[in-house]
Amino acid sequence: MSSSGHVSPSTTASPQSQKKRSPIERMIIWGGIIVLFVFTLWEAKQKYSYSPSLERIKKILDSEGEPVQLSAVRLAISGSPKERSYPDPELNRNRKIEFRWPSFVKDYRIEITVAKEGDDPLVEGFTTPDVDSNDGKSSKK
Repeated sequence: MSSSGHVSPSTTASPQSQKKRSPIERMIIWGGIIVLFVFTLWEAKQKYSYSPSLERIKKILDSEGEPVQLSAVRLAISGSPKERSYPDPELNRNRKIEFRWPSFVKDYRIEITVAKEGDDPLVEGFTTPDVDSNDGKSSKK
């Protein structure tokens, strides 16, 4: 038996013999990658708008010796949260204003308690799902 240098076709794969993916399969894969990328960008935008807003509000309310007006707190809000106003069920003389950054993963929300009267009422405090401004502890129960 002489060795002829013949290699069987099953052991080597030439680029031409590789199976190409169908266009539908490629569309599904690239579509999934794009959806995941857009989802990640959306969540990052919400988080990186909420976090600095929360820090600025804490700083404004902690550093001011005098009452803070709602307009000063609104200037500290970054991004484009949805805003909703409703009466405070615990205190009839107050109302709450909720700023919510829509997210699929986490509840990015700041609730600000303000006096009812006036166009630019005084802020009395705030809460978030994570921190209560009055005691600095978690408001989750």
